[in-house]
Amino acid sequence: PALEDPAVVNRSAPHGMPARITEAMLTIREMDLDEMSMAFAWMWQDEQDFPDNPNKWWTRAAKGFMVGWEDGEGRLTGAFLEGIAFPVAFAITKTGGEHYSLMIDAVGVRRCFRGLGVGAAYVQHYLDRAWKVAEDPDKMLDWYEIEAVPNAVGFWERMGFTPIPKEERPAKYKNKTCLWMRKALWDEAAELREIELEKE
Repeated sequence: PALEDPAVVNRSAPHGMPARITEAMLTIREMDLDEMSMAFAWMWQDEQDFPDNPNKWWTRAAKGFMVGWEDGEGRLTGAFLEGIAFPVAFAITKTGGEHYSLMIDAVGVRRCFRGLGVGAAYVQHYLDRAWKVAEDPDKMLDWYEIEAVPNAVGFWERMGFTPIPKEERPAKYKNKTCLWMRKALWDEAAELREIELEKE
């Protein structure tokens, strides 16, 4: 249908989709060129349907999505559901540090698949990988850190992330529009209880 057709906007997820997507339902892997093209197609369509969406993955693709794929470090992955040919979401991880390939820089979900838990399942996949690293005493990975754009802060809070205190943020982050957040890769509550018991 033409983009001007009101029925195009607010596309619904394919018939038969479950009410909630779990991590076990997703296959997360690098995309081939055809799958990349399909991801570009829905990014463009989402941007046409929802011009006020601040993410604008299509407009920003050359600086994020493409760089994550072209640098050859495997930083760009797609999330796939059985029976659906195109990636329903993507994630780009950070670069520049030992554990950065585990840290999400950006995650995007196709508009008609939002609200099904795809983003949460995708993030959980990366958290699970980071937790495995954290269990290795030689790796010393205590926190999972992200930079949340303003409209995604609520999502990250629901995933258990909390803002990093200003005094603990590196200087280069202090004037950014993103909120720097983190989640403990250890049992933070148990450790706090232990500290309280020691005080008593």
